[in-house]
Amino acid sequence: MAVELNFSAFDRQCNWTLCADDAPMKLTDVVPAGWALADGLAELARESDEQVSCQKGCSACCSYLASLSVPETLRLIDDIQSLPPDKQEDVRRRFGANADGVIAAWPPEQFDAADQSRTFESFGQWYSRLDMTCALLDDDACSLYDMRPIVCREHLVSFDRRRCDDARVAGESISMPFSPAVAISALAADLENTEIEAVMMPLTYVWAADNSQRADRSFPAELVLDRFAQVIHSQCIENIIATVPTALAG
Repeated sequence: MAVELNFSAFDRQCNWTLCADDAPMKLTDVVPAGWALADGLAELARESDEQVSCQKGCSACCSYLASLSVPETLRLIDDIQSLPPDKQEDVRRRFGANADGVIAAWPPEQFDAADQSRTFESFGQWYSRLDMTCALLDDDACSLYDMRPIVCREHLVSFDRRRCDDARVAGESISMPFSPAVAISALAADLENTEIEAVMMPLTYVWAADNSQRADRSFPAELVLDRFAQVIHSQCIENIIATVPTALAG
């Protein structure tokens, strides 16, 4: 079965297809679709006039706070288990050290819950002061590059790559028509009838210990694809509206 996605990105009209077998789908089964969507959007950005700095082997952003959706968190545990035993041990050890650092510094300073954008920015600044790198990073390369989180794929900056090593310089983020990471978070919340959840990546194993049973739930494939397409369509509409001047939107 399949559903069509139609959207505009980087001055191009795109028609993509989401496919799945008829078998029921678990939350983790939708993650590869998120990878493919994020990679596809990144490729469109590179084919456009955008000067994309990001590429494999660059770890300039790997000390930023990465938040995972529920499906990605559950999937990450399985993907780490696909590594050779010695690599698994190293990655788990680094996750444990990062989790200890986050828990020891918790709670962060109080944020303004009424201003979510400001809260997220402040939270990121708090995390950056912990001075830790991603547990998947090994010699400036991702241990699970082909299975890395969606947020790592869709976060692209546009400026001279040589400036990435300067922590004082902030690159200009490239706007996307929708966020596959946010879409999967919303999809999981819809399917499970919960609030949208975001898991701090350093707390992957801590969170999974209390939520492992959620990996076993399955849903009709047609329902998953339809809801996923609806979420993405809603995001595209919201982003279009957000770019319309207030006078015109009103």
